[in-house]
Amino acid sequence: CGDSTERGPPGAMVVAEWMLGITCALVGTFFSATGMVLMKASAQVEGKLPWYRRQRWLIGCTSLVVNATIMETIALALAPLSLLAPFAGCTIVFSTLLARCGALSAKEAVHETRWAAICVTLVGVTVVSLYGPHDGVDVTEANVYELLLHRSFVAFALVSTVAIALVCALWRYDGAAVRADAQRVPLLAYAAASCGALSLNFLKVLALALRSATGPRAPGSRTELFAPHSWLALLALAVYAPLQLALLNTVLVHSPVSFAVPMYESLLIVLSIVAGGTFYREFDGMSAGETYGFVAGVVVTVCG
Repeated sequence: CGDSTERGPPGAMVVAEWMLGITCALVGTFFSATGMVLMKASAQVEGKLPWYRRQRWLIGCTSLVVNATIMETIALALAPLSLLAPFAGCTIVFSTLLARCGALSAKEAVHETRWAAICVTLVGVTVVSLYGPHDGVDVTEANVYELLLHRSFVAFALVSTVAIALVCALWRYDGAAVRADAQRVPLLAYAAASCGALSLNFLKVLALALRSATGPRAPGSRTELFAPHSWLALLALAVYAPLQLALLNTVLVHSPVSFAVPMYESLLIVLSIVAGGTFYREFDGMSAGETYGFVAGVVVTVCG
């Protein structure tokens, strides 16, 4: 993200940054998968204990929130959100492998079709890394409100927030029916993924602000880290991130890992791409060939 052509040979720094961003994202997906599997294991063996005595849940939550968030913050400072989003599919791969070996939770059988799906997912994220957007618009005080109030992002955020509110209301007032009806569990997954997409979007705002604060600045210029839009992003994170964790935990409690994680991550991939593309204008400047390749990679990843 940002103009990196002045810091070395043309294109060299940009390539290094988005590749490093992908590497950090992959490490983050492993922590996310570990956290989700441990949270599922906690529901299986520690469900009757208060939350502060659920060791597996506490470790899983720490892995999911702290470690994954740190890696995601670094990744989002280095690469576009639309490029990183499909790599969430690797969470499916890691969680399936962890569930299959039974090291962290009850062992789950994984059929041949699941292994085939893992291979398809890996092919998809490889295609995305080759053809996806490698740059985007930096968020500054000068352009933040233009980006935030762009009609495409406003439409996405409004639809997502209304859907989250409706699902939370259903969960709050008809939670027993939601848990008993397997067909309603995907609603919780959609709401969790919507919270996740918006959280990632605003986490990237903070990541870019943090990057600007640690990088070279013009004398007398103010760091973006303490600008109003950074506080706005922090407020949005405080709203959406806890909801994401609560909804995701409910999905994991009432669904097998091999079903819940692919469903959640597939929705998160699609919604994060829409969020990044509409807010950061990450699709601007992509050629027709890159667009077709990127879309094909996303489709293959989601199908996997």
